[in-house]
Amino acid sequence: MKFPLRYFVVVFGLALADPGLGDDSIKFKVRIQPRADFGDFASGDRSGYQSQLDLYLRRSRLEASGRPVDGVNYVLAVAGDRWGQRGRSVGGDLTYAFVNYDLAAPVAVQVGLSKLPFVRSARVSSSRILLIERTKTANTAASALGRYITMHLAVHGRLQDSTIGYSVAVMDGFQQGDSDSFTGSTVSESDRPGFAARFDISPPGWVEGRPSDSHLGAGRHLTLGLNGGLQNDIEFGTTMEDRSVIGGDLSFHQGALSFQSEYLRITRSGSADSAPAGWYLQLGYYLSGRHIEPAVRFERYDADLQGGSDTTTIYTGGLNWYKHGHDLKFMANVVHSRFDVGVREIPGAGSRTVVQLQNQMYF
Repeated sequence: MKFPLRYFVVVFGLALADPGLGDDSIKFKVRIQPRADFGDFASGDRSGYQSQLDLYLRRSRLEASGRPVDGVNYVLAVAGDRWGQRGRSVGGDLTYAFVNYDLAAPVAVQVGLSKLPFVRSARVSSSRILLIERTKTANTAASALGRYITMHLAVHGRLQDSTIGYSVAVMDGFQQGDSDSFTGSTVSESDRPGFAARFDISPPGWVEGRPSDSHLGAGRHLTLGLNGGLQNDIEFGTTMEDRSVIGGDLSFHQGALSFQSEYLRITRSGSADSAPAGWYLQLGYYLSGRHIEPAVRFERYDADLQGGSDTTTIYTGGLNWYKHGHDLKFMANVVHSRFDVGVREIPGAGSRTVVQLQNQMYF
C-alpha cells in the first residue's frame, strides 16, 4: 500500500490541531539509516561479479505512538526504505498502523498493520539487531505466507509471572494479485485466511523485556521460543499450494555476552512438494569500556530444489560502535556467501563477498 508522505503530514497536522487526538501522550520518533555496500555485484549481463559501490538510505522512518487512555496504545509509522539502492524503486509506505487493547492481566488484543507473531529474528526491531541484515533464512520464512507486516488480529499476553508468553493471530495472508518469492508468480485466488502463533518460555528472573539482539551489557534473559504459521489453498494459475512455517529459537544474554540460534522450515504441499529450511547461530560481546560490540554469525540455508546442490552458507563478521546506545551507532559487516551449483546467482561463481557500513540515528 503506497502512502504519500504529504498525507502523513496532513494526518498529524490534524492530530496536533484537534484536542481529542493531539494530547500530551503522543510521541514522535525519527530513524535514519544511511548505508554503503562495497564488493561483488552482478554485472548487467550477469556474466560475473564486478566490484562496485552502492550508497543508499536503508531506512527512513517517522513514527508516532501514544496512550490516549489507560489500557490502550497505538503506533503509526511511515517509511521510505532503500532509497537509491541499485535495482530498487521505492516510495513512501505506511509501515505500521495498529491499536493494542489491554483487556485483563494475561490478555491483550492487537488489531491493525504490524508484524506477524512468528520468526523471532524478524520480530526484533531493525533498530536493535546485532548485524546489519537479518538472515536469509529468517527473511525467506517471514515472506512464506505473504507480507510479514500485514493487517491482522492477534490475541497475546504473558502468564505465570510473565515467564510464558503467547500470541495467536488470524490474517488475510496471500491475496489475489500478490506476488510470491518462491514461484515468481502472482496469486490468482486465495479465499482461506492464514494463521500464525508464537509461544515462549523463560525461567523466573530471566524474562526478556523488549526483544533485542543487542542489550548493551545490561540485564539478562534466557528464552526458548516455538512458532509457526499456515495458509491453505493458495492458487497460482492452474496450480495450488498449502503453505506452513514451523520454527524454534533459543536466545540468551547475560551482561556483555549475547547468543541466538533459530531453525525455520517452510513446507510447500501440493504440486511444489518441497521443504526449504535453514538455521543460524550468532554471538556478540559488548565491551562497555569502549562501547563496541564484535559479533559473528554462521548460517546455512537449504532451498530444497529438485536435483539438490542447493545450499547457501553465509559467514558474517561485524563490529558495532555505540556512540549513544541504539540512538546513534555505527556498524560494519563483512558478509561472505558460498553457493552450491543449484543456487548460484552467477553461473560459475561459487562465492560472493560484500562489505557493509551503516549508521543509525534514532531520536
